Amino acid sequence: GMINWVRSQGGSFNPKVEIRRMDPSNNSSPLGVFAKESLDEKELIMHIPDKCYIQVWGAAIDMGALEGEEAKDANLFNLCELTHELIKEMELGDQSQFAPYIAYLKTQKSGQLPAHWSEQGKHVLRNISFPGSEIVDWIDLNFHTTGCISSDDPFEAYMVELVVQRSFDAALIPLWDTVNHDN
Repeated sequence: GMINWVRSQGGSFNPKVEIRRMDPSNNSSPLGVFAKESLDEKELIMHIPDKCYIQVWGAAIDMGALEGEEAKDANLFNLCELTHELIKEMELGDQSQFAPYIAYLKTQKSGQLPAHWSEQGKHVLRNISFPGSEIVDWIDLNFHTTGCISSDDPFEAYMVELVVQRSFDAALIPLWDTVNHDN
């Protein structure tokens, strides 16, 4: 799978750790990285070569010196660019140079973020969240209305959801995304 692919690209994955379900007896349980034995301080857990990243650094806005609305706008631009790159790779599927990672991403369920909950679930959350919160409507407000993605394409909205969940800056990094969470 993905570990062998990363290794074939010059990467490494420490044999003292494993990626498995949080509850191994439950196939819907989330995946995570778990130590199988003690790790030494500063022992390398994984190395993922840049060539394994789905990334848009060439088009991304450097957010290092930005603050406030400028930083938010730059982040949304970068997420939009990465979403378009992910859509392209997903459409390539087995023909993508990232095929093992794409296969893994295709197993990820939609609806892990409130923006993709059922309308009934969104309604409940809107009623209990603070006024002005974008917790439910952020895909519509920041990606549909800006023209980043089509408002009538649930696949594109799902790609935004995956990018927000799994990206680091302007890149999707295989294996690393099992330990990199914003939520």
